[in-house]
Amino acid sequence: MATVEPEAVHEKLDAVVRAMKASGLWDVARPADKAFVDMGAFGTRSMAFAQWLRWVFVPNVESLISAGGPFPRSSQVSVQAAREGDTDPLIAALCPSLRSFDQLFSGETPTPPAAPPPASPAAEARDPARTALARAEALLAERRFAEAFDEAQRAVAEDASCPNAENFAGWVLMQTPGRTPADAARAAGHFRRAHAQDPYAKPAVANLGDALLAAGSPAEAVAEMSRIAEATRGASADNWLGWYFTQKEPDLERARTHLVRAVARAPGWGVCRLNHAWVLDQRGEWDAAYAEYTAAIDAGDAHDLAFAHARRGFIQEQKGWLKNALRSLRCAKRIEKKNEGNRLAEYTEATTRLDAALRAAGVSPPKERTDDQNRGWARECELELPVELTLGRTESGAPMPAELVEVARKVREGRFDEAVQALREAAKHDLGMLVDGRGIARRGADAARAAGRRREALELMQLVCDGHRINASWATSGAEGLGRMHDVEQARAELARWQRELGY
Repeated sequence: MATVEPEAVHEKLDAVVRAMKASGLWDVARPADKAFVDMGAFGTRSMAFAQWLRWVFVPNVESLISAGGPFPRSSQVSVQAAREGDTDPLIAALCPSLRSFDQLFSGETPTPPAAPPPASPAAEARDPARTALARAEALLAERRFAEAFDEAQRAVAEDASCPNAENFAGWVLMQTPGRTPADAARAAGHFRRAHAQDPYAKPAVANLGDALLAAGSPAEAVAEMSRIAEATRGASADNWLGWYFTQKEPDLERARTHLVRAVARAPGWGVCRLNHAWVLDQRGEWDAAYAEYTAAIDAGDAHDLAFAHARRGFIQEQKGWLKNALRSLRCAKRIEKKNEGNRLAEYTEATTRLDAALRAAGVSPPKERTDDQNRGWARECELELPVELTLGRTESGAPMPAELVEVARKVREGRFDEAVQALREAAKHDLGMLVDGRGIARRGADAARAAGRRREALELMQLVCDGHRINASWATSGAEGLGRMHDVEQARAELARWQRELGY
């Protein structure tokens, strides 16, 4: 089997997640803890297939992507989905994206996505709203806008609480060619009802703001988003306001105020981290912008990762870190090429310029597309950056404490035993050090494992688990606690896998 790149796996997994969200399966309830103990293949013993996809498959693949592998030699998820899809049209709608995911590990040429098969009468009778919504999604994919809207409305009529039905109906109106301000106003009505059903659903909030703008009501959009931001204390409305005051009514100070709040409320959301980074970048606060671009890239869900890599490369170039700048621009170029974006020429020119500058200085960069696989080059790039800059910031937005900077320095120098002891000592005085030091410990664990230092790798992974556990205990709401406990379980499962693989 050919080597599978994490970036390619990330792309295929994103397609699966999008398909699950479009079908309303992303919001499926999490099974009880005991369901994960002896779940069997695809979770068949203790949970529904959709639950297994949402709470086992996606988190496990995300962990592999973060670790850079190793990836499986084969995948058969789409085979199980096809079986489940015989009686469930919502699962059937996932088959194309899951088949494309499986083909990544088989070496097959991906087949083009196909519309889901017609729902059986039994399935439609069982859940007519979800069946209608699945048809609407398939029709929109074929750009049959009027029919898609009719089916979305049918889903709402069958069950007004059907997940994503109201939001999808509004989305179809916003995507229809020749859309008028009146259409946008109608879409806003759908988005308002979607938001009322689930005040914390990010897409409905952003869509509502966009629809009000398209309807010619910017003042109402700002007022509505401000009200939602105060009422929900969620990140979506503040992120939208930050974008608005950056792009539509430029006021960087107001934009920053909203985006700082969005980041504090959703530190792992790459979209608001990228928006915040751009505001800081325009203000000339390059070190802070660099940290935010890095956070957006690490989150993986930012809306324009090519731009994030490119801007980080620009800052690296200004600082004189040309090796890192070249790596960043090469990555931006690859993503832009894959997305058929219009900045490819700009990024190509930048990589050519940086390559020439390095060669003039006596440095010969590896060939393009291989530098991320070249450990020697990766090590050179790592050492080129000040350790403080690679750490980002704490969840509160503060610079990393000196104790954690020292832990990171020991990790960089391969002094893994000392890094473990230093982090343990720091945690004795402040448990928050373990929470803020999770990323450092994880990078150390990966580095120790790559160096064959099995004991230190496992000790650092245990500290990652401890950090997640403490973070979960500090949750201030039930929903937040559930999300953080998921992180704990994911970290524990990975530690157990490492223990098996490393013989401990």
